[in-house]
Amino acid sequence: MRGYVYALINPSMPDVVKVGHTTRNPDERAKELSSVTGVPTPFMVGYSIEVSDCVVAEQRAHQLLTQKALRVSGNREFFRVPFQEVVKVLIRLETLFPLIDATNFGNSGESRLAENATLKVDSWLSAESSGLFAGSIPLGKNSCIGSMVLTPNVDFILKKAIQAGDPPEYRFTTDGLTCTAGGSWDDAQRQMRRLNNKASAYPCVDFAITLLENLLGPMGDVVANIGERLGHTTHPEGWYDWETFYKKAEDSGLVNAKVKIELGCRTVSHRTRKYSVATVKLLGAA
Repeated sequence: MRGYVYALINPSMPDVVKVGHTTRNPDERAKELSSVTGVPTPFMVGYSIEVSDCVVAEQRAHQLLTQKALRVSGNREFFRVPFQEVVKVLIRLETLFPLIDATNFGNSGESRLAENATLKVDSWLSAESSGLFAGSIPLGKNSCIGSMVLTPNVDFILKKAIQAGDPPEYRFTTDGLTCTAGGSWDDAQRQMRRLNNKASAYPCVDFAITLLENLLGPMGDVVANIGERLGHTTHPEGWYDWETFYKKAEDSGLVNAKVKIELGCRTVSHRTRKYSVATVKLLGAA
């Protein structure tokens, strides 16, 4: 459910922050709470984010804050924590629950994203409606095994993207300041929003794997050889798969290590449309 996760502060409650969610304007929620809580001073919105699923995002925020802060009451939304720590959590959640309009991404969406990628590879993998493709060639099965080094800017690069238009145009940034196509990121976003006023930036990642097996086409012919370097740029829906993969690597102590992965494919249903996105599965250290 699209909505907001907010952080409310109150002069009468120093060092206490209320973290909740609403589908309305957070300022309206603050006024509503101020009128019923009985505190001598009103609540103010210190920070808020608009996300694709405000209920789940709020739950995640509470989980993260519980690790850092003293919850004032076991089942309530008040945390005794420095306000800046709450802001850091909300900024992180804004990338985990981006506002995405997936309807403009056709089956070749990932291929178009790859055109703007920043890693050097032999060819690009994409997830199409009929399965995985290496360039324009379909694979004989919907998975492949490879290795990669989990160090930023070695085998993966985190970016933000924004797309608009039909056919879609894309703009990317790796630093939040400059657009990879030239000019500032702010100007690039304004340009995209002139094409679609609902266009919103979302996180994505370029990553590259070194093949640990030959890739075969539908007729058994070799499409790519062991040792070749294949790249992929995540579809907006694929960001969640990447986050899950990377979190598992963190928990396994494999960040900055060489890991073995399986790249696969899954189908996503959005309203009346179906399309495919690539999946990333951690197999262990390479």
